[in-house]
Amino acid sequence: MAGYLPVRAQIGGMVEVNVNELYFSKQDSYDMIRWTGGNDKIRQVGAPELPVIFKTYVVPLEAQVTGVEVSSSNRMAVEGNFKLTYNLTR
Repeated sequence: MAGYLPVRAQIGGMVEVNVNELYFSKQDSYDMIRWTGGNDKIRQVGAPELPVIFKTYVVPLEAQVTGVEVSSSNRMAVEGNFKLTYNLTR
């Protein structure tokens, strides 16, 4: 007798960014904020060009995703005033 056995599982991950991993520079009259862990930036037109982190998880083909939860347990403000450039193209 062949069939499927329902299995419940969680896939999780964690991202830590230390303020020392951020670096700041000037381009024209704008402040550029980068993260040493990657070069990805917000890609939404009209949004400020800030670093983002993308996480990818492999889910088995037979799995049924029932939800995704993203939580932020610690937040820290970066001191200073910044004039950011905005993404004008996709």
